[in-house]
Amino acid sequence: MGAISVSPLEWRLPSGDELLDDISFTIGNGDRVALVGANGVGKTTLLRLITGELTPTAGTISIDGQLGVMHQLVGTAEHPAPTRLRAAAAKLAAAEATLATDDGMAYAEAIAAWGDVGGYDAEVLWNECTTRAFGESFDAVADRPLRTLSGGEQKRLALEALLRSEFDVLVLDEPDNFLDVPAKRWLEQQLNETRKTVVYISHDRELLAATATKIVTIDPAGAWTHGGSFATYAAAKEHHDNVRSHNRALYDAEKLRLADYVKLMRQRTSMSEAFAPKLKAAETKLRHFVEKNERPPDVA
Repeated sequence: MGAISVSPLEWRLPSGDELLDDISFTIGNGDRVALVGANGVGKTTLLRLITGELTPTAGTISIDGQLGVMHQLVGTAEHPAPTRLRAAAAKLAAAEATLATDDGMAYAEAIAAWGDVGGYDAEVLWNECTTRAFGESFDAVADRPLRTLSGGEQKRLALEALLRSEFDVLVLDEPDNFLDVPAKRWLEQQLNETRKTVVYISHDRELLAATATKIVTIDPAGAWTHGGSFATYAAAKEHHDNVRSHNRALYDAEKLRLADYVKLMRQRTSMSEAFAPKLKAAETKLRHFVEKNERPPDVA
């Protein structure tokens, strides 16, 4: 079970400038959701807010299920294994380092703890992942620094591990980067077959068209969701933009009409106090209109 709910999110840069505002959407169990938008609009920042690397200026993020993350540059990220495995592995490594100077009890306890948290199952999983990713067993590459792998090998290994992990929700920042064409086709197949909930950023239209079940667009006006595939996204975006432009035109026309009426009543009041009540009513109506439409329709 995995789901994400974002509502209504805001985030400001350290300078105080607003980057994300009124971001609201939901991602249901098993959805494969692509985040799209112009460069610089804040897509990667939004992923970092979802993963907890950044704290929202306002709004809430609710995640149902365990979260697995893949950054754009895999080599800069933490190990994708769950916390309990990382802790047990560190304890086992420390016990192995002191094995020659103690009575072996700490090592025996660490071995037992490693088994209790599923460490041996994880070794089997990682052996499958490394074999699939670049044709070598886990034992052969366990001590190999991640930075010595190519960008494509790093991405494939991370994806193999995450897609076969116990995580319910996957957050993937440009998972197709550095992958060659066969690996991209493999990724498409894996995303379509997984039962996990996935939210990702990609600029590859073929990947989006082949895998996304929902599209969330981030723009300066907030966020809007297309509940269909990328194949119908262009038509949905055109309709959305047309409706937004129409609503903005109606808003601007009504605000101008009310403002003009206030101006007229002020002119008449300057000539006769008899118009003062009408001026006050006009000003109140304009103020209520603005307050009611605190966030007027905007054009992306």
